[in-house]
Amino acid sequence: MRKYVKRVLFALLAALVYIGWRAAHHALFLREAYAKDGETLYCEIEISSFPRESAYGFMFEGRAFGVTATVYTDAAAELKPGDRVRGEFRFRAGYSYGSHLTASQQGDLERVPAEGVPLRHRPAYWAQSVRERIYSLFPPEQAAFINGLLTGDKSGFTVKTTDNLFRAGMSHVAAVSGLHISMLAGFAALFFRKRWLSLIFCIPLIFLYTAIAGFPLSAIRAGLMYALLLLAPVLMREYKSINALCAAAAIILTAEPYALHDVRFLLSVSSTLGIVLFAGKLGALFLAKCEKARIIRRLPAGVRRAGCLALASSLAAMVFSTPIAALEFDGISVIAPFCNALLLWAVTAIFILSAAALGLSAVYWPLGYYAAFPARWILAFFLGAVDLAARIPFAAVYTRNVLFAAWLVFLYACLLTGIMRKSWKQPAAFALSAFVLMLALSRWREGRWGLTVSVLDVGQGQCVIVRSQGETAVIDCGGSAGAGRAAYGFLRAEGETEIDFLLLTHAHEDHTNGVDELNLLMPAGSTFLPATQEILSAPPDFAFSAVREPEELTLGKARISLIPAQWMPGMNEQCMAVIVEYDGFSFVTTGDMDAASERWLLRAAQFPSGGVLLAGHHGSNTSGSEEFLAALTPKTVMVSVGRNTYGHPSPEAMRRFEDIGAQVYDTRTYGDITVHVP
Repeated sequence: MRKYVKRVLFALLAALVYIGWRAAHHALFLREAYAKDGETLYCEIEISSFPRESAYGFMFEGRAFGVTATVYTDAAAELKPGDRVRGEFRFRAGYSYGSHLTASQQGDLERVPAEGVPLRHRPAYWAQSVRERIYSLFPPEQAAFINGLLTGDKSGFTVKTTDNLFRAGMSHVAAVSGLHISMLAGFAALFFRKRWLSLIFCIPLIFLYTAIAGFPLSAIRAGLMYALLLLAPVLMREYKSINALCAAAAIILTAEPYALHDVRFLLSVSSTLGIVLFAGKLGALFLAKCEKARIIRRLPAGVRRAGCLALASSLAAMVFSTPIAALEFDGISVIAPFCNALLLWAVTAIFILSAAALGLSAVYWPLGYYAAFPARWILAFFLGAVDLAARIPFAAVYTRNVLFAAWLVFLYACLLTGIMRKSWKQPAAFALSAFVLMLALSRWREGRWGLTVSVLDVGQGQCVIVRSQGETAVIDCGGSAGAGRAAYGFLRAEGETEIDFLLLTHAHEDHTNGVDELNLLMPAGSTFLPATQEILSAPPDFAFSAVREPEELTLGKARISLIPAQWMPGMNEQCMAVIVEYDGFSFVTTGDMDAASERWLLRAAQFPSGGVLLAGHHGSNTSGSEEFLAALTPKTVMVSVGRNTYGHPSPEAMRRFEDIGAQVYDTRTYGDITVHVP
């Protein structure tokens, strides 16, 4: 009992020390930078990384007011690490992925070239050189993955690749961490058999690799633990993984107290803690079980052992990291342990072979080019296997589905029961049975409703999902909060695997900027757009049906009417109204139409009354006229809106909605809004 009391007291003391040091660190090093929050200032920023494309033009890491900053800019030509830029920037303070400031360019920039390359910026040039060499040795898609695997740079990943890795539970292979450090150290150990040689060469090698990767916290944690492993015999101390993990975490939090807000650091520490505490016991258990299974016993002993240890490590890593991942990414991969057990050997082979090819290409490029072929073949197999695994229904579960969230809570209750009773058969059986029950309830729940209409919270934009009898339509897909991924995540959470219709009211960005991403993740069977409009940001092969006259579609047992207002001037006025009707229920959206277009609509079509209206133009005062509302008399009005500078929804429009006695719901307040119709 005393032992546990001492541990609790030690934990409380550590927490108090952390809180005190964080306050002192902020006062000593961050106060000046955080005082710039919300200000627009003319200043000079030192560039720390090569610019890369982002959703807001280009971005790079730099230093401003003595702290790290993420800088968004319109132009990135010739900007290099070590250079300085001068100009007006708007600053926002707050820790995010290693940066304490976010700076947005407000005017023209003046570039001040660096005289030579400072030592602290040389790793960025080495990383750029590695990236260029990778792209010269591998095809573009494979090169993007190799670059992510070796350096942790996932900027070249396609949306589909990122989603496949997430659903298969293999996202960690592109985040430089303990897996990469162990592969590098294991490969280096082949050449440095003696401990003192490993100490002399491996620690600098790991430091160099971590520097090229940009010093991610997960790699720093792994590098510190490996360094302690090598130093323990020299210092005549026994190496214990749990002590090394605590020491590494303490060193990182001392240098950067805000690391506790970094999900990458939390995932790295929590997954490593699970491996340290449970991987050995689970591995022994799985090996004992394999010896009793006839089919598995026929495999070579090395294969059995590697598979069991990989499965045990994957399961152990998920014990503490799963809640963090579920909160951060709104879901977890159910098949992650099995994919890791079956495919981690391929990741190791790709890492070693591609690194060897890079080294050989530095000596003689053709030699490296031909040496890269084995890595290409294994990578093609790996990506194909991941894509196949990602296609499995419910390969990942999403917490936005309340049934899946409840199952995660029950899963941890089973885990706690197993730990307390030291018996795993019954808790595992209960957890598996609950998962099957959850799937059945999810399908039964959806089968109860003849029609479901969901207005998603995509910030300042619009995205509506309509489902009926196993068929799905998406009305618009745009906004300021990743509409494409939001729609895909919502559909996946509900077990949907395809979109029958994509209906776009018009081509403004806040209604279409997620279409490209959604099309890559879950292509629609048919797409409809008013004939007078065209999506400029869509890929060249984007195909759609141009709607010139009113059309009707059938979605399950629901009827969808498309009414284009093509004779009106302006893009907003030339929207396409969408009417969904089912068994006396109606849902109407008019895109961004104004009052004049609404009057035209009333003459062009017969609108149902007493249903649900999605407010036009996000609740703008120019839409939702008294005449239009009087004709529809909606019982419910929904407003798809986010933080904006337009004043949406306007007080005048909200007053008109209230005057007709409608219940009003907006996504900024309520999040996703769903209507179920029996």
